Amino acid sequence: MSRPGATDRAGRKAETTPLPLARRVNRILTLFFLLGLVLVSIKVSLVEMRQLKLNLSQAMSTTASTCSAIIADYFTSNQKLIQDYLDDSTARKEGAIDHLLSRHQHQAAIGEDLFYVLDPEQRIVRISDGYESFLGLDLGNMPVVRTGGSISAVHQSIFTGQSVITMLFSLDNGQTLAVEKNLDDVRYLIRHFRIPGLRGQVLFFILTDDGTVVYHPDRSLVESRARLGLSMTDWTAPDSFGLQNFRLDHTRYLAYRQHLEVPPTWTFYAAIPYPVITRYILQMVAIQAVSICLTLMAMILLLNWLINRYLARPISELAEALSGINPFVDARLALPSHLSADTRELHEIVMAMESMMARVREAKEKLSESESRFRMVSEFSTEWIFWRATDGRMIYTSPSCEEITGYTPEEFQRRKDLLESIILPEDRSVCKGHFRDHQDPRPHRPIEYRIRTRDGRVRWISHVCRGIYDRDGTYLGRRGSNRDITVQKEAERKLATEKERLSVTLRSIGDGVITTDMEGNVVLVNRVAEELTGWRLEEAAGRPLPEIFRLVHRDTGEPLPCPVRTILAGEQAAERDEEGILTSRNGRKFLIADSGAPIRDQDSRVIGVVLVFRDITDRERLENEAIKAQRLESVGTLAGGIAHDFNNLLTAILGNISLLRRHLEQTPGVQEYLQAAEQASLRARDLTSQLLTFSRGGAPVKQLVAMDRLLQEAADLTMHGSNVRYELRIAEDLWSAEVDAGQISQVIGNLLINADQAMPEGGIISILADNVTLASNNLLLLPPGSYIRIRIRDQGTGIAPEYLDRIFDPYFTTKNEGNGLGLASSYSIVRNHRGVISVDSRPGAGSTFTIHLPASSRKQQEKEERPMITEEGQGKILVMDDEEMIRTLCTSILTSLGYDAVGTADGTEALQVYRQAMEEGEPFAAVILDLTVPGGMGGKETARRLLELDPDACLIVSSGYANDTAMAEFREYGFSAILVKPYQVSDMAMILKKVL
Repeated sequence: MSRPGATDRAGRKAETTPLPLARRVNRILTLFFLLGLVLVSIKVSLVEMRQLKLNLSQAMSTTASTCSAIIADYFTSNQKLIQDYLDDSTARKEGAIDHLLSRHQHQAAIGEDLFYVLDPEQRIVRISDGYESFLGLDLGNMPVVRTGGSISAVHQSIFTGQSVITMLFSLDNGQTLAVEKNLDDVRYLIRHFRIPGLRGQVLFFILTDDGTVVYHPDRSLVESRARLGLSMTDWTAPDSFGLQNFRLDHTRYLAYRQHLEVPPTWTFYAAIPYPVITRYILQMVAIQAVSICLTLMAMILLLNWLINRYLARPISELAEALSGINPFVDARLALPSHLSADTRELHEIVMAMESMMARVREAKEKLSESESRFRMVSEFSTEWIFWRATDGRMIYTSPSCEEITGYTPEEFQRRKDLLESIILPEDRSVCKGHFRDHQDPRPHRPIEYRIRTRDGRVRWISHVCRGIYDRDGTYLGRRGSNRDITVQKEAERKLATEKERLSVTLRSIGDGVITTDMEGNVVLVNRVAEELTGWRLEEAAGRPLPEIFRLVHRDTGEPLPCPVRTILAGEQAAERDEEGILTSRNGRKFLIADSGAPIRDQDSRVIGVVLVFRDITDRERLENEAIKAQRLESVGTLAGGIAHDFNNLLTAILGNISLLRRHLEQTPGVQEYLQAAEQASLRARDLTSQLLTFSRGGAPVKQLVAMDRLLQEAADLTMHGSNVRYELRIAEDLWSAEVDAGQISQVIGNLLINADQAMPEGGIISILADNVTLASNNLLLLPPGSYIRIRIRDQGTGIAPEYLDRIFDPYFTTKNEGNGLGLASSYSIVRNHRGVISVDSRPGAGSTFTIHLPASSRKQQEKEERPMITEEGQGKILVMDDEEMIRTLCTSILTSLGYDAVGTADGTEALQVYRQAMEEGEPFAAVILDLTVPGGMGGKETARRLLELDPDACLIVSSGYANDTAMAEFREYGFSAILVKPYQVSDMAMILKKVL
């Protein structure tokens, strides 16, 4: 900031004009005079107050002592006079009492005191003349009546009505002489006391211990025996002079008090009101202030003359002489010699001014040369250079501003808000406060903003500025530059767009991407690569690629070479022939396929490598599953056809055996052979059942099943008689499932049999079941949801690694006995239930088979008891089967059961027979339809037409090839029941009894 009255760089005069030195000196001396007067007055006041307190303390103390002595002498002399008189008149006491009672005989000695005599009963027996009417008065109840020569408290006389005190004297005859003394005597003693200098201003009074007035200039207080002491409040502790303050009737007093020796209950007070003290102090201060004021004024006038003579006037003349000299024009600078006023210091100032003006002229010449060089540099610079003053004006603007904005330097210097006005409105918030804080010397951070040029174009500007200071550190403004960065910003925008496009691409692709520099250190890792390697970009950046990309051969486990070296050596894209195993940071392993390519700059120079890889673990698993499914499909088709034909044969065999057993029931020796043949047929039926299950036949007939009960029953049935123990560990809240109970029991039985055979020396089989919830990305490739997990774990010899991929293949077995269909059929059953079966085994450590079955949210209902079924029946039954032996067998069984049976070869014939029976009024009670009729109408089509003909028709589907959905979902096709081939007489009897 410039000095008041100085000329700024624009040549304008400051608003305030500085005072002349002589006037400023006069003001300073006047100020010192007033300040000295105030300080002296305060000092005098304090001194006078202290002196006054000292004088008052001494005077009041002397007066109190004098008063105490006078009053003590008064009471003591009176007591002694009366006592001496009584003692001298001992021989004639009666006469002495008479003399005392006579008021007028002893006025010179004892004044106008009242005397009376009390007998031992405290009755007045004698009294002074004029008061005889009080003779005989009993004073026993009055507190003033005491023994001894003591002085009573102040009280009202019953004789005169005035304020008095009473002195008592004991007589030899037991009587008491009482003397009443009027308190006016005390007033006469002390009424003329005065304090020198404060005559009539000090108040003297005497109070008793209870505050009653004994003496006071106001006689009414004495006569009324006022308790003045109770009205004296706010007492302070005695100061160093023994004086105290108290308040009485809203007036503050300065007081001195002293207890009297006689009477000891009286206290003498000397008090002066504070307004009196204040007036006294002011009078004393005024007197001394006048004298001091005159002294100070004389000194100031002398000092003022000396300063004007030897300082103010010479400096004024020097300033006037300097104002007429121009150091940049005058060749020789000199000042008049008389300006020094014969003073050495002023002479040195004059000489220094001449020397300074010479240096100013030299500095001006150098400054002009420096400005010429600066303008030469700034005018040829492409940057817009400026100097902005503290008030926001542009002091200097380089010519480059016109090339950038279209506005001339003169326009910027003329309009200080021109720069702010050409900034785009949306960018002005960036500059808010930046251009306004011209007086803020703190450095500003560089900013970027857009402007609109004179011709309407938009340009990007990079703005930077710093503060300007003179040699003394005074802040002068800001200097800075504005640089056109439009081309740079456009390049940055294109680069950012391309970078964002690349970033979106890398985030969206499903492959892992890692880029490295020429040294093989990681530069970038996308999201998929982070998931597969277990390294985040912040952790992986700068690390060698082999540290985060650990790849080994899928078969040998040997580390595979780093792809970066291979790609950099050939400087072309490369794809690895074999797949490898990638081990992530957390230990997970992924089967991956990878490829890489070099990264080139705009000059086609290789600057790094990009590596692309993907997880093919699930793909390979799906491929293996597809291969296994195709193999099972082809074998299953063959097995299904064989099982269908075989079931037809078994139906004839088993049915005829059961018929023979019914007809030859009483023939001895035959039943054993028939039973053996029937058992062999049943074992053959179990084999075909496994074949059908494996071939996707035997679609599950699902119902809600309590899985804990199913596991318990399957274990009890399978492990009966085995030397291997089993333990069940089932979750208490195990969910139910909608399954084919027979098929799932078959699976559990197959697994338990395999476990039992794997432990010939005995052991424990663990059966575990619990509830699990699978997420959408589970490794079992199952739909997300709730599942029941069943694990069967043995302690056997385990399965060799080379066999693990083949154990679910049909007819594969490592045992001497068995057909190799147990695990294959179990696999098909679980898959048909939309579940998964898997195995985990190590040689010598046992095996664990795990089954996942979908859980059901339905609750298990209690089963109803089935009624006993008899084998006798009645009614007409229509049989349709393309196999004549099956048709003949079926009709024979029906006839043996008491039914009338009619056989047909295909659906067309069955429709005709059924329609004819209806027309004749003898309809069929039930129809048994073979599901598959080669070259003719099968069971499903026949059932549909029969129901069109007779909606109440009772239809039973029968087949030995159960891969058709009609067997599992028979009710949806209009059937009332199913009869699975091969069957016995009892099976057919049960079905018919159920539906009829």
